[in-house]
Amino acid sequence: MSGPNSNAANEPLKEEYRKYVEKSNLIDLLTKALLPMYDSDMQSRDDSKEKAFASILKSLGGPSKEDYAALQAENARLKQELEMLRKRSQ
Repeated sequence: MSGPNSNAANEPLKEEYRKYVEKSNLIDLLTKALLPMYDSDMQSRDDSKEKAFASILKSLGGPSKEDYAALQAENARLKQELEMLRKRSQ
């Protein structure tokens, strides 16, 4: 339920969050991730949201789809190796 006092009650939380965002440089990080898309007109109207998301992930240091697939394959291989080692040690 919202009322005239609900906004005032949230002000301390908003201020605390604003200070956190400033201190953690979150705005700078997001700006660095989004600015290349804007500057280079990389994200045309015909491009998909997935490409925009992939660009942001890349800017933030996240894995590409190929990297993610490789990491999943390595994880599966390591799980199999661990299982074999466990069986050997018994």
